[in-house]
Amino acid sequence: MCIRDRNGDEYVGLWKDDLKHGLGKYTWSHGDEYVGEWKNDKMHGEGTFTDNIGHRYSGNWRNNKRSGKGTYIFAGNTTDPVVTGASGDIQRTLQQKLDDRASVKDFGAVGDGVTDDTAAINRAIKNLMTVENTGKEKRALYFPGGRYKVASASIKIYPHTVLIGDGPTSTIIETADSTLSNLIEFVDLKGQTQANIGADGGEIPNGIRIQGIQFKTSNDQDIMRIDCTQDLHFDNCKWIGPYTNQAGQTSGNALIKMFSTVANPTKRVNFISCHFEGLEYAFDVSDNVEDVTITGCEFRTLYRAFNLGEASDGSTVNKTIGPTGFIISSSRFDLIDAEAIKIHLSLIHISEPTRPLYISYAVFC
Repeated sequence: MCIRDRNGDEYVGLWKDDLKHGLGKYTWSHGDEYVGEWKNDKMHGEGTFTDNIGHRYSGNWRNNKRSGKGTYIFAGNTTDPVVTGASGDIQRTLQQKLDDRASVKDFGAVGDGVTDDTAAINRAIKNLMTVENTGKEKRALYFPGGRYKVASASIKIYPHTVLIGDGPTSTIIETADSTLSNLIEFVDLKGQTQANIGADGGEIPNGIRIQGIQFKTSNDQDIMRIDCTQDLHFDNCKWIGPYTNQAGQTSGNALIKMFSTVANPTKRVNFISCHFEGLEYAFDVSDNVEDVTITGCEFRTLYRAFNLGEASDGSTVNKTIGPTGFIISSSRFDLIDAEAIKIHLSLIHISEPTRPLYISYAVFC
């Protein structure tokens, strides 16, 4: 039987009790088409759906939704059909297609600002980065827009981690737990932290990229601790604390603190189009940290944006030279209580002959 409704949609196939039931073909007026089994007026069973561009899914359906095993063919968005293989289309299962990108929600995170997502986030990062070392499992971890609550433990960033959010006003990783020493910390492949990073052959954190995420605390506490990390890149991220102007110095906490060991210095860290707001310091660095680049960033509502070399004394291990090679360019400083940048005298004496701090095109308000 063939039925066409007033919208131009057409169904050709079997019916039962005035409902599509059995084998049938349904063609939408805009060009989409389904050919396969129906049950009680719904796509149910084996069937093939092809959209008006040419993307095609063949497999199991249940109550109008893809369910179970199936194959997907990519057609592209051009006028002429795309051939994805050397001699025809590449067919992949739906599971293979979904596995191209991992979402933190695949590991149980909720992102409603109420549920504690700490374990789910840490489980996702650890499984993607440490389960095996062939590279098959290593892939970007996507954080859909939401507020991801962290409590009772810090989020651990392993080597080669790539985190991608929907933008810093949409994807927010936050804590209200004042007992945490920091919201985010960097660890080696064995999960070792701080001075233990790299011990017993553990691969140090490196090759890490984080994009489009806000890190937030409602307490006077450090947000991010970066230890012994190399080749680290942030793009379009925010760090937000509760500090308000003219509140005076607080507890020496910072949005970001960086540390090194003699064997594994932190170096080659880049921040592009990022925003820093609401703690005593944006950056607090006294260890021998090398080559940090800040480009097109904004610093707002801080006591001091950069506190460099306060504990660098020329003799303490890891603090013999202090931070060097900091380059700040095309950035804006606004509502800063004290100095936007303070390079302590001990650091100037030690590091000036080698790699000083460079500032270009900074705007101070």
